[in-house]
Amino acid sequence: MFVRRRGGLVTEPGDLVLVTGANGFVGSHLVEALLARGHRVRCMVRTTSDLAFIRHLPVEWAYCDLCDGEGVRAAVRGVGAVCHCAALTRALDEETFLRVNVRGAEVLARACLEANPRLRRFLFVSSVAAAGPSDGPSDTVDELRPPRPVSWYGKSKLAAEQALQTMAGGGDGRLPLTIVRPARDSPAANRSACCRPYVVACRVPTMAMASASSGLSSPCTNSTAGGLWIS
Repeated sequence: MFVRRRGGLVTEPGDLVLVTGANGFVGSHLVEALLARGHRVRCMVRTTSDLAFIRHLPVEWAYCDLCDGEGVRAAVRGVGAVCHCAALTRALDEETFLRVNVRGAEVLARACLEANPRLRRFLFVSSVAAAGPSDGPSDTVDELRPPRPVSWYGKSKLAAEQALQTMAGGGDGRLPLTIVRPARDSPAANRSACCRPYVVACRVPTMAMASASSGLSSPCTNSTAGGLWIS
């Protein structure tokens, strides 16, 4: 499922990884998984975030909002990889989804290009909602079918993917983008299993179906592990 280039992995144990939304379900699990594998972790959270899941962990802290350009630039300096897990999943209107999920992703990516040109991996955690539902048991949703999201959340995730792909493929093309589309996460999911794919996505140089031009969709319902198992 992945190819190792000559010269080893993109990130190695000891490298510093920034995790946005580190206090959330996926983010907190990912922080623990990265620490367990020897990475240093910088958690990007808001001053109002509930840190119950990660307060006890040996991490660095970056307190800022995705709309805080200077704060975001400070957060991305010196890291080898960025895992963008932060996202808005509930809102009263579509504009709020677009402001947080799309503009926030753009601000983060632009900060990486400006403040960390040596970044080796920008992992965007999207969602199967960006692909949209299938029409039935015989309708396989894969990367060849044009996305057709139906929810405001899914539409905002697809718009964020497209914005990041433009930044990765246009201009100087320095954004080392990888996109994954996990299924909905369940709090009952195994803590280590659900985040191993994200750790792998931070480390491997290339991944089939998860590059700047394509996303990786998971059919799993209880955990992201089944559909995103890369290693």
